[in-house]
Amino acid sequence: MQSREEVNPENQETGRQTPSKAGDSAERSATNGEDSAATGSGSGGSGTPLFRKRPIFLDFDLLQLAGIFFLLDQLTKFLVRAYLPFGHSYPARGFFRFTHAENTGSAFGIFQGYNTPLIAVSFVGIFVLAMIYQSQPRPTNLLRLSLGLQIGGALGNLIDRF
Repeated sequence: MQSREEVNPENQETGRQTPSKAGDSAERSATNGEDSAATGSGSGGSGTPLFRKRPIFLDFDLLQLAGIFFLLDQLTKFLVRAYLPFGHSYPARGFFRFTHAENTGSAFGIFQGYNTPLIAVSFVGIFVLAMIYQSQPRPTNLLRLSLGLQIGGALGNLIDRF
């Protein structure tokens, strides 16, 4: 019979394994009210509680932030189109101004007329942001905020290209 080693929850971040009793995990599962899906014991796992990271489409905090920033992006663009004549700025003078201008390219007007490749780059960018999220063992609120800003802006720009 082979000896079974389980990951000690205190050493889970370091990756060290320590032997434990076979009945230990069953007792922890019963007392904590965890089922076999949460502990991994149903799939040949060690039976110790595991941290289950939510996929990006189930992280409602991140999705709400991205949605809010997407709506703010679209709202500001609507307000500029509705209330600021083309070519005019508000305020008329000063360092920081809102200016109504059109740009069908990328930053600073580069890639004018290359709409299809820019759409593809937007999709790739959103995919890369999702992979960055998935690569984090425990996503923080700061990561959610920064990715929400970037995904919301990328979706806003993507909608504008259609």
